Amino acid sequence: ARGVQVRLRVRVEEVSEEGVTLSTGEVIRAGIVVCTVGNRPHPLVPKMGISHEGGRIKTDEYLRITSALNLWAVGDAALIPDLERGGVCPPTAQYAMRQGTHCAKNVLATISGEALRPFRFGGAGQMASIGRRTAVGRVLGVRIAGFLAWLLWRAVYLAKVPVPLLGTSFVQTPSLSRVRALIHFALFLTTFYFGFIRKRRGPPRYG
Repeated sequence: ARGVQVRLRVRVEEVSEEGVTLSTGEVIRAGIVVCTVGNRPHPLVPKMGISHEGGRIKTDEYLRITSALNLWAVGDAALIPDLERGGVCPPTAQYAMRQGTHCAKNVLATISGEALRPFRFGGAGQMASIGRRTAVGRVLGVRIAGFLAWLLWRAVYLAKVPVPLLGTSFVQTPSLSRVRALIHFALFLTTFYFGFIRKRRGPPRYG
């Protein structure tokens, strides 16, 4: 109904001026191509002389690098055991943010001689916007879709927008404030507004 086609078991081989060439040989004619792809670890990892697998640094459940003493790793480049679901933790932001906080606590515990705590997180869910005022997701094991899912997706985004701290300036913090994000959110709800592009001369100004 929305003109969206999902192609399964196929990969993009090339993007050119003529369009997108798929692994099947099919060419999709396109003047504008918007692409989102997965990530991969930095190629420096295998050259660091520490234990790794598939380009990611191997750690134990306490986020310590298995082949080194007092070295820690978190985030996309770390291969961390998933104690909740088995396997390893996925390289997503919701895991990385919690790993960073947990790692800091374990580093402090190591310095003070206290017991370390293993990293445990089962994931809060996944969401994706698939069009204006429409989204799909899986939150705490429950599948949701449609306008309600879109509202929740936007609310999560709004909650994660950083805001300036007291005593700091916008030069030290991201220029997109929570207030501006809230205004955009309201416009999305009430109009066909999809954002705007403003041309600037010179570097962006903050304040």
